[in-house]
Amino acid sequence: TKRETNKFVTKDGAIEFDSETNDAIAYASVVQAKELCTLVTNMLQFWYPIIRDKAGDLLKFVFTDIISHRIIPVIQTLQTISNECNCDLGKTLISDVLDAASGLLDEEEWMLQAAPLRVAAQTMGQ
Repeated sequence: TKRETNKFVTKDGAIEFDSETNDAIAYASVVQAKELCTLVTNMLQFWYPIIRDKAGDLLKFVFTDIISHRIIPVIQTLQTISNECNCDLGKTLISDVLDAASGLLDEEEWMLQAAPLRVAAQTMGQ
């Protein structure tokens, strides 16, 4: 029988895994992206309005660490793979984050911090 490979897993590496390992890695990556996006949307929609006066460090953490360093790389990888199967998971997740951050995107204080999110959304057609 022909051995199944998952391009999501083997795209950047030379190691090939069996189909069960491929599925486990792909599933973990999708779940990670969804959970991180849920965390960000909750922080921006629910926590930020409550602690607005003292939220500067929280927003820096959200924009620079969670969005720029964690969510965007995972979503871009998912988008590359989903283009092959006509799935829009990456677009959907980045759209949810963009909607949650919409009130902050035009504020002068957060304009630079939110630039990677804007670029990712524009790249994905949002």
